[in-house]
Amino acid sequence: GCLADIAYNLVYSTNTNALKLSNTGDKTPQTYIIIYNNTLVNTGWRRPTAKGGSVWVESTVRADLYNNLFANTRFGIKRDPKKPEDARSAYSNNWYYGFDQVTVNQFQPGSNDVIGGKNDVISKVAGENDPKFVNYPLNTAVNNADFNTSWDFHLQGNSPALAKGITNFTRHHAAGIVMKNGITYISPAPSTFVGAYGNKN
Repeated sequence: GCLADIAYNLVYSTNTNALKLSNTGDKTPQTYIIIYNNTLVNTGWRRPTAKGGSVWVESTVRADLYNNLFANTRFGIKRDPKKPEDARSAYSNNWYYGFDQVTVNQFQPGSNDVIGGKNDVISKVAGENDPKFVNYPLNTAVNNADFNTSWDFHLQGNSPALAKGITNFTRHHAAGIVMKNGITYISPAPSTFVGAYGNKN
């Protein structure tokens, strides 16, 4: 297993899940992943049959997810009901936006094995809780695989997602982990905004 922090990434238009988290084989140490301040857009729609669409948890993995922004993802965070995650997993302060009602319906907790978290912002109707990206048309087709480099996923100054993150959790590698090449990697501190980018200065 592994102890990993995943933070400040943009994931766009993956075929199925943006992240699949598993402890298959009951590894020692147990796989424990802390995922925070990421932006996921249009993930999961290009798979012909529905399965996952944002983050998938299974097989006793321990997973903590905070401050992640899900925009037009096919589903919310999902578990494998036959092989669920570790019960100590934590989910909090994640943000869900859907441009149309089909998308919104598919990330509601309690349906399709979707997991809800503490203080999550989960839209109930299409267009609710617009994160206000600086430059991204939220009506972009969800199965679009072409990334436009002019898009800007920073948050506008009036974005409601700017102050919805939390910082009072412990990441694995705040003190750093030394790689084989001698470089020390330090996991960045979490932010009070939701998503990967925050406000553009």
